[in-house]
Amino acid sequence: MLTVRLTAGGGAPAAVALPVTPPDRPDQPARLPDTGVPESLRAECAAFLKQVRHSGGRGVVHTLPRPLGRPGRVLLVGVGDGEEAGWRSAGAALARSARREPTLAVWLAAPSEAAVRGLVEGLMLASYRYRLGADAPDQAPRLRRVTLAVDDPDRYASALATAEVTAKMTALARDLTNTPSSRKHPTWFARQVEKAAAGYPGLRVLVRDEAQLRADGFGGVLAVGAGSANPPCLVEVSWRPRSATRHVVLVGKGITFDTGGISIKPASAMILMRKDMGGAAAVTAA
Repeated sequence: MLTVRLTAGGGAPAAVALPVTPPDRPDQPARLPDTGVPESLRAECAAFLKQVRHSGGRGVVHTLPRPLGRPGRVLLVGVGDGEEAGWRSAGAALARSARREPTLAVWLAAPSEAAVRGLVEGLMLASYRYRLGADAPDQAPRLRRVTLAVDDPDRYASALATAEVTAKMTALARDLTNTPSSRKHPTWFARQVEKAAAGYPGLRVLVRDEAQLRADGFGGVLAVGAGSANPPCLVEVSWRPRSATRHVVLVGKGITFDTGGISIKPASAMILMRKDMGGAAAVTAA
């Protein structure tokens, strides 16, 4: 997965990204906030923004090529009204626009913590890929590391950590859901949950196999699983912190391939039945 880190200096990378916001009036170019950009580069970007009529809308990217300069490319990305959702859209747009760059630096001034959180989530979630085979050499994305140049890296460490957890757990849910049903059966899914939970102290995993389901009276689960060569199971993940003041239960459907109504479903409707356990994947990630 993409790595994002914080730094206090912008440096001189090959490719940089600068956030821009909508203009005050329709006849004006998008605004380029003060992000510590050298004055000569700032003037060049301002002229380019005027020429391409950048709207500053969230997720809109215009690329300024500088073949003889450093940085060699400047990605001017709109963040809209500056709310967290706008920064998330900007991050996603940058991940796609810079996919051919090995590294990218995003020059920021003093963004809010919500802005950093949204930007990182957008960058990481948009760079997610699930592949059964290898990419063609000219199709594989190269972007592996993004540096956020901010005035005070320590201030944004918590926002970065929160965004990384959100993105990594979303990727876990996507991986579980995207895995083909030829590989994904109830026992496999239970093992994946156990592996994921093993990295987090305080989580307890209970897997009820067919015998335990029968002993505990889970007739509905057994009845649904009776039509498969792979026996059913029920996975329960518990977290019991001492400071807890209430009892919360999340339940997700975990059927690894839904054959219900197979006699009337067209072939095209069967393709995505591997995703019928998306609820259980989401709960696992949560």
